Amino acid sequence: MLETLQKIERVLNENPKPHQGSQSVFQFEITGDETYVFQLHFNDGKVTVVNDTERKADCTLSMSEEVFHKFLNGKINGAMAYMTGKLKIQGEIGKALKLENLLKAYTFN
Repeated sequence: MLETLQKIERVLNENPKPHQGSQSVFQFEITGDETYVFQLHFNDGKVTVVNDTERKADCTLSMSEEVFHKFLNGKINGAMAYMTGKLKIQGEIGKALKLENLLKAYTFN
């Protein structure tokens, strides 16, 4: 998972144009063999992956590791995952939908 998180940060920062001007904090709670909790901080063209929860998140997304990888790579529809219980969202659901659309501009494979 650490490698995936590093890749997310690297890929998003290599091309900041799609998220330029964004000021958001997303928290992820990923379950699998282990539970991973991290935050994705968007700060006006700079993205940081943080392994703690010290900042209040605009929204929290909870899902399995399998669903997380599908979500990250655009292989699952976020709204459908939410409606079927594969994705749980707390906080601003609209921001979660914007995040899904933003991630479509990138390739994490």
